[in-house]
Parts: sequence; structure tokens; C-alpha cells
Amino acid sequence: MSRLRGKQLIWKNLRKGSTERIDPWAIERSLPMSFWIREIFGWLFMIAGLLGYTVCLGVFLLNDRVVEAGILAGVSTMLFRGGLHLVKVATAARVVIQARRLQAKTTERVRSSI
Repeated sequence: MSRLRGKQLIWKNLRKGSTERIDPWAIERSLPMSFWIREIFGWLFMIAGLLGYTVCLGVFLLNDRVVEAGILAGVSTMLFRGGLHLVKVATAARVVIQARRLQAKTTERVRSSI
């Protein structure tokens, strides 16, 4: 058995053009917390975007600075949308990992019943 795990095994198989099935557990063990990190940073970016919107509203209402408020609103929009995208990607990664676990369990049950 190869000592390569996770990404190394995937890239090795892709370079060779191999159609060999990659163990889903090896992929899961390679980056066990990557989707959690994405999700945490996503929520932090979304909170930063919302805080930027409140600062933007304060700048506009209290100081009547339209240009500065507009620039800050643009930056806050990018932060919020970027955070939303990170949360969506992290959720999709978690769903894929759970689906692979379920598929591996069902194939083990089928093999054991034969």
C-alpha cells in the first residue's frame, strides 16, 4: 500500500491518468478541518461586512459624506459576499464528505451481505 495520503494520492493519480478509485477516507483524513476553517472565516467576513454597513450608515447620516460612505459600502458588500461564498463552499464540502461516508458504509454492507 502506498504511503501517499489525501492530496498527494489524488495528484499522483491525476498525473498518471489513472482511473483507480481513490479511498474516500484518505481524502477525508488529508484535510479534516479545512471546511471548518472556511466556515469560520466566512462567518467572520460576513460579520465584518455587516459592521462595515453600520459604519457606512453612521458616516452617511451623521457626517453627510456620500463618497466615503459609498466606498465603504462597496468594500462591505465585497466582504459580505465573500464570506457568504466561503460559508456555501464549506457547507458543500461537508455534504460531500457525509455523502462519501454514507456511500462507503452502504458498499461495505453490500459486500458483507454477498
